[in-house]
Amino acid sequence: MNDNCKYKIESKVRIRQQGDEYSVFNGKNARFFTTNEIGQFVLKKCDGDNTVNDIIDDLINSCVNVPSREIIQNDVEEIINRSIKFDILNEVK
Repeated sequence: MNDNCKYKIESKVRIRQQGDEYSVFNGKNARFFTTNEIGQFVLKKCDGDNTVNDIIDDLINSCVNVPSREIIQNDVEEIINRSIKFDILNEVK
């Protein structure tokens, strides 16, 4: 994944907290999945302005016990790829 890519959450997507998890629902195709606080953080940052690298940096800066950049990058890329699969995110061109 190119760290300079930008993604934007679909307009019909809704994210709701339910206990310790977040439900992510796409009203356009009725697909949904659950994610944790990190997933929610990444999705909220996918506003079409932030690059993947920006999101990784923001996540590192918000962590108390910061894992390696490589671990954070892998997590962010996994969340973005899964969200693309569920039509939650689109790449901004």
